[in-house]
Amino acid sequence: RHQLHCIPLEKNPELEAELMPLINEVYDRAKEINPELPTDIRFFYLEDESINAFAAGRKTICLNSGTAKMQDKERIKAVLAHEFGHIANHDTDLGLFIHVGNLIINAFFIFWSIGVTFTRIIGMLIAIFSSDDDAGFAGLMMQLSAMLSQVALVVIQAIWTRFGALMMAKASRNHE
Repeated sequence: RHQLHCIPLEKNPELEAELMPLINEVYDRAKEINPELPTDIRFFYLEDESINAFAAGRKTICLNSGTAKMQDKERIKAVLAHEFGHIANHDTDLGLFIHVGNLIINAFFIFWSIGVTFTRIIGMLIAIFSSDDDAGFAGLMMQLSAMLSQVALVVIQAIWTRFGALMMAKASRNHE
């Protein structure tokens, strides 16, 4: 919601007054079906005239202003019910897990890259400051090893990124 610049519903009293009766009605019905539905769900809106909404995290629903301004209140309630369903079924948990996993994996890649860079610097220093042939060869081998490691890093990161995107797409489609 932060990345998309969602606005808390309470910052628009007119829209809040219009939507809260619908939200409360749908929430009460959803709570009957799933008593474990959180009681502290927060509502936001996005200044976007398209008809859309999304559940984010475990306790957030964001409606596009186009959805919120629809005349057909039953359609708004249907959209809300759909989003409450995502929260009740913990559909957003997988996305959170994947995002945190990506953060950890990318941190690993960054540290690996830093390590490779230091290895290359050490290899260059050995090659520059050594006078005998064996040390120069060792420096060259360090450089070659670091370069191959860097290539492996790029390939693994590309594969991981594609795999993560496929996992998210598959999970998202299943949740819908």
